[in-house]
Amino acid sequence: MSVEAFKFGETQGMKVMHTQVSELVYFRFLGFLVFLLTAILGFHGCIMISAVEHRIKVNPDGSGIAVITFLDFRSDAVDDSVYAEDFNLLLDVLAEETIKEFETDGKKILRKELYLSGDSLSLRVEYEFRSLRSIEGIRLSNDEIFFMVDEWRQILRTNGVVENESWGGKRMVWKAGTRQLSYLVEDVVPLKGRSLSQAYRLHLQESGQ
Repeated sequence: MSVEAFKFGETQGMKVMHTQVSELVYFRFLGFLVFLLTAILGFHGCIMISAVEHRIKVNPDGSGIAVITFLDFRSDAVDDSVYAEDFNLLLDVLAEETIKEFETDGKKILRKELYLSGDSLSLRVEYEFRSLRSIEGIRLSNDEIFFMVDEWRQILRTNGVVENESWGGKRMVWKAGTRQLSYLVEDVVPLKGRSLSQAYRLHLQESGQ
């Protein structure tokens, strides 16, 4: 299938739309989307994502570059106007001004891209980091690097070792010094709702892209 993409450079300049952020909006251990979607408060619809993929490359000095992909954005809005507000919110929180605070914690976004693949709208973000400790969810000990996953999510793919936790969750473990970390995680219960790909295609048409 063809992939259509729209790269965000300058601020969209759209009115900020408010939304409800539920636990299904994001995986709480992933700080980037937590930061973006909780930047706006209020109550209307609910934006959800089906899965998250994270690929991290670590340099010998501990810095590195990572690519995180949020797969298949959806809205649970029934009303068309609320559905449109959810999409406008997504555009607005991706504006340059909104992400400046995210970059104050040892990370810098290099590029961000919304793209269509079939009937799904996804977001790919590439960023650099000064240390693995600045990546939300990553924990380090003398012997290992690990990442906790709660019982409501399942690990579809990882290059780490998966261990079961007594409380029902899992953790992905890599040896200390590992230079490449990757995983793909999704909610156990498949998401419903309307794909935001429809709103994105309309946005592309209206903006002449």
